[in-house]
Amino acid sequence: MSTWTPDRIPIAHPPLPGEALDSWISSYARRLRTTNRGFLHHIGLPAARVDHMLLRLTEPEAQALHKSTGVPAEVLQAMTLDSYDAFAVNIAPGRRQLERPPAWAFRSSRTRYCPACLRVNDGRGVLLWRLPWAFACTEHQLLLADFCPTCGRPPHPWKIDFKGPRDVGACTRDRPDPAAKGRQRPCATDLLHAPAIPLPPDGLVLRAQQRVAGLLAVAPDERPQALVELRQLYALAWRVLRGLQTNRDQAPDLVHTVLEECGGMFPFPFPDGSGQAAHRLSGNSGSRRHEDAASLQTPHVAAGTALAHVALRGGHPEHQRLFEWIVRSDHPSAARDLNLGQVALRWRDSGPDLFARVISHQDPHTLLHNRLRYASATPTPRRPDRSKADIHRRATMIPAMLWPGWALRLLPADRLRSQGRAVRVDAFRHGCSGLLLVPGEPAELPYVRAAPLLGNVRANRDRESVEQRVYGGRDLTPLASTLAQLARALDEHGSPIDYARRRATFTETTVELNPDAYRRLILQHGWLAGGEHRQQVMRWYLLLLLTGHSPPAPRGAATRFAWSCTEFRYRAPLPLRAFLYEQAEQNLAAHGIDEPVTWEPPPTGSVTSTGQASHPSGSMPPGSVPP
Repeated sequence: MSTWTPDRIPIAHPPLPGEALDSWISSYARRLRTTNRGFLHHIGLPAARVDHMLLRLTEPEAQALHKSTGVPAEVLQAMTLDSYDAFAVNIAPGRRQLERPPAWAFRSSRTRYCPACLRVNDGRGVLLWRLPWAFACTEHQLLLADFCPTCGRPPHPWKIDFKGPRDVGACTRDRPDPAAKGRQRPCATDLLHAPAIPLPPDGLVLRAQQRVAGLLAVAPDERPQALVELRQLYALAWRVLRGLQTNRDQAPDLVHTVLEECGGMFPFPFPDGSGQAAHRLSGNSGSRRHEDAASLQTPHVAAGTALAHVALRGGHPEHQRLFEWIVRSDHPSAARDLNLGQVALRWRDSGPDLFARVISHQDPHTLLHNRLRYASATPTPRRPDRSKADIHRRATMIPAMLWPGWALRLLPADRLRSQGRAVRVDAFRHGCSGLLLVPGEPAELPYVRAAPLLGNVRANRDRESVEQRVYGGRDLTPLASTLAQLARALDEHGSPIDYARRRATFTETTVELNPDAYRRLILQHGWLAGGEHRQQVMRWYLLLLLTGHSPPAPRGAATRFAWSCTEFRYRAPLPLRAFLYEQAEQNLAAHGIDEPVTWEPPPTGSVTSTGQASHPSGSMPPGSVPP
């Protein structure tokens, strides 16, 4: 006995796997010997429009279709573009109208088609053909067709009208009637046998379509990650099209191979795939009128995506050369020292991995400041993502002079003397500490404004000491990479010392040196007590321990004070160093500061797999490395 309800159409016509809603409605209407409008009127939707339903079904529409056909509402919803909203297409909120999609400037819901699929499936088509990413039929290994071969317009193969052709797979567009001036007649071209470009079974175009189809078919919870890869493909693909217009002569052979796969005769001109410009496509047919001027033809999307897929995923012998050609074609007239900020702006929507790859590619051709700001010399370049508050916080973790152990690592061994003069190591250390504030810095807090946060008032001189006096003529990559990773490690793991507090707390007038303890020390070792000059040098060294900064000479100091400080710094006896270290601990305790006297970020042996320092701990033993 039949279980159908009285409202159920007595003729069943189930949808095909992956079929588009308008294709199914048209096929159902044809089965019932009526039109799309007649079908909708019969099921109680006289005001509904198939093109609107294709985008998104309302609840009444879904229920009416379900009640009349028996197809579950969730299956009907999956046959609409709403199932790809905010993923492959964008539907305007509260309206059934397509907006600019996440990829490709393709705003209309017109369909591409595979003639072989239309023949096999009695003129019915899949929803995938409606997406901007559809360019090839992987089953029949054909490039999808865009236009009717006769009228040269995007066909509407699933629009049935009593005035138009009733044949399966016929073009329902109108075209001028030569026999009746000023009138139109149905095109009625057989789309089932329209010409299509065959694709190599093992070619790059089919491989790219298979990858894209796999990304579009992922589960909803996997879509965010799939969308990242789609955006990366898009960012590369439209630049491929730009390169074909501006830099085709320098394109690798792989580019020409893909163009041959797409039919060889590549249609020119074409829109800028970035969506920054939209031009009408020109073709051989004078009657071609494209209602979607911002869209691209199938060969454009196919070639761009295929080449982007190679450049993005690698594995091909020419993938790196292809990637370099794409990046170079994006700014063919720019000089090698292109501003890294301009490059970053152009690639801002390309996804973190591709963005990092582009920035790394540009790294050798940019200035040290930008190399630090974007961490372009590190394994993980990134956009400047730190706020002014973040930089102020980082400044509290950095001494005015870079930690001595790290300074020794960064000093080139063959540049300890420059042009016969000793390198000003303190200036180099000041400059490196200031440069530690640059990675990730916001535009409103440049180096010259950030360096004074450390008490460094000669920022430009110190920076010049680093770049020109010490590293002049040398590769800055080790310096740029180390400082950027060190800054990131400080942000992530912090520091046990608040240098900003120490700089504010300890001065020439506030630091205390215990005279009784010093007297016992000199008696124990049989040293001469020394005069005021010795006291000044020891107080200077005590401040150096506490603040990590070389303080200026006190008022009234001898002319040889600086020389004496340097001698003391490197030649002071170990017992005297230990005594001053204890005095530093007592000064900290007197101010209620529970911190080690000295500290450095862990050395290379304690660096994580990304090259960043692990959680800092411990302090330097007195006398290990001169501060």
